[in-house]
Order: sequence, then C-alpha cells, then structure tokens
Amino acid sequence: MTKFIGVVVYEILPDGCLNGVYANNGVDAKNKIFNEIARKKKKTENDDGIPGCYACSYIDIGNSVHICDLEISNNNGQYTFIWKENETLKWEGIGWRTRDNQITVSYKNL
Repeated sequence: MTKFIGVVVYEILPDGCLNGVYANNGVDAKNKIFNEIARKKKKTENDDGIPGCYACSYIDIGNSVHICDLEISNNNGQYTFIWKENETLKWEGIGWRTRDNQITVSYKNL
C-alpha cells in the first residue's frame, strides 16, 4: 500500500457520535472530500465523552462503503486514533479539540 497522510475533522454530535469529513493525498483521492461516521460502542474509564471504541463506517473512492473499528484514547488533551478493518491495523492518527464540538485529526496509513 502506498503511504499517504490525511486529515479528518469530526463534529461531536449531541448523542456522542462523531461525524467526520476527511481528505488525504492518496493518488485517486486527491481533491476529494469523503465522509465518515463513528458510533460509540462502549465507554472507557475516565471518559471525557470522546475516548472509547466506535463502530465506524466511511465512504471512499467510487462511493464504496467500508466498515471498521475506531479506538480513541486521550493523553492529556491529545487524542490517539486507531482504525482497524477486520482486526487489521489500517491507520493511526493524533488529534486535538479545535472547538467545543470538534476534533481535528492528522492520520497516516500503515
């Protein structure tokens, strides 16, 4: 897989879901914006509303829909994001709150 980097901006919805728009420098994805939605499966200890395990789906090139798991942890205000498809680590990223109801994440594929 070709290495690429990207950014996703999530809106934190009142029900705890994350609604994201993302873009990356993948050859076929340049100049395109895609959508992702993540629904929390369970809360974690010391939950500040964001960390936890999420069921995630995203729309990619050719309008293909992909399902994955997203795990988010918080380390003093810096969030770590790990996406897995079929138990395989696909992407990792770091993010910060950029508004009360928004998180911006820089990610890369593995």
